Amino acid sequence: LKKAYKEVDAVLEKIDKKVVIRYMKERWKKIKIVFNQKTLKASHAHDLRIELKQFEYNKKSLKLEKKFKPFPKEETLPDLLGNWHDGEVIIRHLNKALKKEEITSTEIQESEKIKSKISAKTEKLFGKINDAIAAS
Repeated sequence: LKKAYKEVDAVLEKIDKKVVIRYMKERWKKIKIVFNQKTLKASHAHDLRIELKQFEYNKKSLKLEKKFKPFPKEETLPDLLGNWHDGEVIIRHLNKALKKEEITSTEIQESEKIKSKISAKTEKLFGKINDAIAAS
């Protein structure tokens, strides 16, 4: 891994910084389009999460942390999106599990309670996500 990293790092160092910055600005423009919406739609949240992750990875690997500042909040937008997405995945899995015939009525009731709690948390997180986007 160290050898591969050195080889990749050497290639990245040879790339014209102007080209890299132009590329990163284009990526950022795509993200800002979502930010300019009044509210984020749930269907776009996962795509935004991926875009932000890729942007952050690129920023670090291309050593552009100073050029492109991180989000100013304590809990960053990528973190909020990640936590929201985790809740959505858990709810999806619970829904699949609840459709199985081997589940007892007690298990169904307990699962529904858990699902309700997670749904409430994900809704609250989604509100925070929209607030963070509005503040950006």
